[in-house]
Amino acid sequence: MRVLGIDPGTKGAIAVYDGQTLEVHDIPVIKVQRGGKGRSEIDEPAFARMIDCIAKEHVTRAWIEQVGAFPTDGAVSAF
Repeated sequence: MRVLGIDPGTKGAIAVYDGQTLEVHDIPVIKVQRGGKGRSEIDEPAFARMIDCIAKEHVTRAWIEQVGAFPTDGAVSAF
């Protein structure tokens, strides 16, 4: 049995546990310019390839963190 856990976001990670070994991989990010500011965004094609590669090894369960904002977060920092 292989279990997959995903902590989404630019500082998130993917964890894979097979009952004996735990693998942790950072979510791939790229630097982009948006509105004259540099920021990090998820490299979606690389992320999809990573998930595809992991899933080929018979993942039986997968969980993803439910993301939500705190009441004190600003609109941009919330998402």
